[in-house]
Amino acid sequence: MKEKENWLEVEKNSCLTEEAESLRSVQSCVYDKSGKKILLSASTRSLPIVVRFVNQVFRTKRVPFKFVIEHRKKKAVPASSLAKYFDLLRMMTSLYSRRFYYAPALALFFDCFADHDICHCTLKDPNRPAFNGGLEAAVFNDFVKMLREEGIRVNVTKKMNDWQNAIDENAKRLTRYVDALFERHARLMVVRVDLLYKIACLDEKQIEASKQTMVREDRDDLWFLYGDKEIKFDALETQARFDVKELIEDRKHLFENMRSKPSLFEHMVGYVWRIEWSRIGGYHLHVAFFFDGSKVKKDAWLGDQIGQYWVDVITTGRGIYHNCNRFKAQYGDLWGIGEVNYHDTEKRAKLMRALGYLAKRSQYVYVKPSVKCNLFSTGHMPAQKPAVGRPRKKGREVSA
Repeated sequence: MKEKENWLEVEKNSCLTEEAESLRSVQSCVYDKSGKKILLSASTRSLPIVVRFVNQVFRTKRVPFKFVIEHRKKKAVPASSLAKYFDLLRMMTSLYSRRFYYAPALALFFDCFADHDICHCTLKDPNRPAFNGGLEAAVFNDFVKMLREEGIRVNVTKKMNDWQNAIDENAKRLTRYVDALFERHARLMVVRVDLLYKIACLDEKQIEASKQTMVREDRDDLWFLYGDKEIKFDALETQARFDVKELIEDRKHLFENMRSKPSLFEHMVGYVWRIEWSRIGGYHLHVAFFFDGSKVKKDAWLGDQIGQYWVDVITTGRGIYHNCNRFKAQYGDLWGIGEVNYHDTEKRAKLMRALGYLAKRSQYVYVKPSVKCNLFSTGHMPAQKPAVGRPRKKGREVSA
């Protein structure tokens, strides 16, 4: 496999912002007793800043600050664009959590921060005297130097290449899979359902208590990063309090049972799933089901039927579901759910963009219950359609 050579290139702000929002939509999502989705506050907005910072550290050799003498006094002045991250460093550490796994470059950033004197700086003024008698700007320069030296020592470039290649393989596999489905079917009906557990649904008082819990956890994580190693930590502490093995077994049960439920799954031609984790709700399952669009029409009805099957049969009353097709308006013009036609390139692009987040959700930050637990997969690749019959006519395939 050819290694990616451009992972250190600075990514577009919009892509990183979307990644941060996508992370927030999962990590801070809870459901109330009626099944309504609620987003709590979460410290993900600093993700784009951290990524851009580590990219610049490893792709350049410049120092953040240089020093001049003014009025017989040493003064720090910016020497490169890295200097602007001095004031942002405290904000960048808000992304840290002991619950998360990070891409190698981000993990190295947090490891070095915890071991470096930079964690003792105020980071409010580069010309402020540091505890060691120099300027805080000099400590920041040394922190960047340490990052680069450690990056060379652990070969962070290769690690990032390997990490990114694995994510790219998920994305390529997804693209091949969906394209193969479209080659066999002129129209696909895409039904997106989130499958959860009632124990993870909260009443109003629990939601307010959860907000306070998240604030306390964020504070404890920061204290731990800044040197207080005595703070206790329970990586499995969530409101839901159930083992991910329960979700894995229910997922297997769902897909194995499809053959015995032809009234619902007879015209299903594929699926994509991902296990997600939220800080309060615990583990849950996101699934996109693909049906033959020439055989089924009522996508929202199908979503409700699948969700109710999850509740009544698979989880025997323990489950709950969120039918995304029932709430299309909240996605605006950004997501291709419902009927998607072979020739509708615009809607297919929106579909792939949305599904791509399931494949690439762990690009920078993720939670994995165990080393051997798969978080993402698709159905079996469909057999190639025989090249017979008349070619598809575009005008008849594109929906109004």
